[in-house]
Amino acid sequence: MLWPVDVLVEGPTDAVLASRLLGACALGVGTVYPRKGCGYVKRMLPKLSAGVTFSPLFVLLDFMDAGATCPPEAIQGLCPERQANLLLRLVVRELESWILADREGIAAYLGVALKYVPDDPERLDDPKRTLINVARRAKRASIREAMVPRPGYSASVGPEYVAYLTKFIRNHWDIDKACVRAPSLQRCVVRLRELHQRLEAG
Repeated sequence: MLWPVDVLVEGPTDAVLASRLLGACALGVGTVYPRKGCGYVKRMLPKLSAGVTFSPLFVLLDFMDAGATCPPEAIQGLCPERQANLLLRLVVRELESWILADREGIAAYLGVALKYVPDDPERLDDPKRTLINVARRAKRASIREAMVPRPGYSASVGPEYVAYLTKFIRNHWDIDKACVRAPSLQRCVVRLRELHQRLEAG
């Protein structure tokens, strides 16, 4: 039996990533709340935290959006009275950091040399921009056109950025390899496994 865990995240890509993480830790996906950005996550977190005794809740939020100087401060400010079945984890610094942490996987997926993928993604000032710049080096024009913003347009990402990233997360992202270069991801996986053990123990 896969214990269902509700999911509260910022966007659709985060929801896919959360699903992969839950599955890797022998947990199922319960209710996925509307993915309406960091403001929605912050507003809903206090409202949903009261019900986690009956339905565990997994919350992912980019540290860049948390409005704090360090992750512990952010977690304390967002949810000062956390229950055991509420798992609030901050992605340092944002979701693309965890994607880039699987260097071999993302390099192969985009068709770029491994040397162009940074070795310490959690220290990047702007992981999303870094990932887009890596995609600029893709040999296939279709990847560049999908992920890189078009000249003259105000969009910060390419027209199929989310679709390409979602496909990578679902089918290619190696969580174990990513954990090696993303300590916040490794801590998240540890906490999810602990949650599974608590649920199994009853």
